[in-house]
Amino acid sequence: MSINKIVLIGNLTRDPDFKELSNVNLCKLSLAVNSGKKGTDSEEVCFVDVTVWGSTADACAQYLKKGRKVAVEGRLKLESWEKDGKKNSKHVIVASSVDFLFNKDDKQDNTSVDDSRVDDTSVDEPQQGRMYNNRDTNHNNY
Repeated sequence: MSINKIVLIGNLTRDPDFKELSNVNLCKLSLAVNSGKKGTDSEEVCFVDVTVWGSTADACAQYLKKGRKVAVEGRLKLESWEKDGKKNSKHVIVASSVDFLFNKDDKQDNTSVDDSRVDDTSVDEPQQGRMYNNRDTNHNNY
């Protein structure tokens, strides 16, 4: 038996990269995950790319921005590509759920979630502990 499950909590290092594809939406996130004690020599930061699909991608694009804290649950995937004749690869997280770890009124970087972007037909306003997930969708082919 094998298990491929990962859970990370970190802060976005840049704004989400959202794309509308022909049959599903895609959002790419970049997380900074700290380990060790802050301010000591043992502090280490790991930068991780996260791929989010479907309605979870919509919610991430709508509510997330650089600096926001999230919890991501998903699986590890190896992506490979060739560029200029050189083979490259990297590990990414394919998210099954993203939990927003901030309140609607949080003022990170002196800003809050823009109420004008909330669409009553899509998702609720973000709440601390609110989880958006893709467990009903299989995106193994992407």
